[in-house]
Amino acid sequence: MKEVYKESAFVAGTEYRKKNAEKAYDLVSSNTTDMHTDKVRLELEPENKHDKYAVKIYIYDIFVGYVPKKGYRKLRRLLHNDNYVCKMTASVLGYEDEPIFNVHFTFYEKQ
Repeated sequence: MKEVYKESAFVAGTEYRKKNAEKAYDLVSSNTTDMHTDKVRLELEPENKHDKYAVKIYIYDIFVGYVPKKGYRKLRRLLHNDNYVCKMTASVLGYEDEPIFNVHFTFYEKQ
């Protein structure tokens, strides 16, 4: 597969899902030594009343937040395009009031 785009983004909205973010943080920190995981999946949310291009982020099947709305137009457009496959990993960057996650996206053309 040919790589076409690479990006990373902080997970937005974890402050509204604090308990979920803490559960995901505990799983990442207990199951890995390097504080990252490939147990990441996305869910498009076209019925979102605030953003019809919203993309939910799940870590270990726990809804922790969203792909940020601002500054990630190309990333969100590619996620909505069936011509690409996206491979992802999530990293824990720290813990202040809630866990801080960064998701790394790599897009490939489908063959």
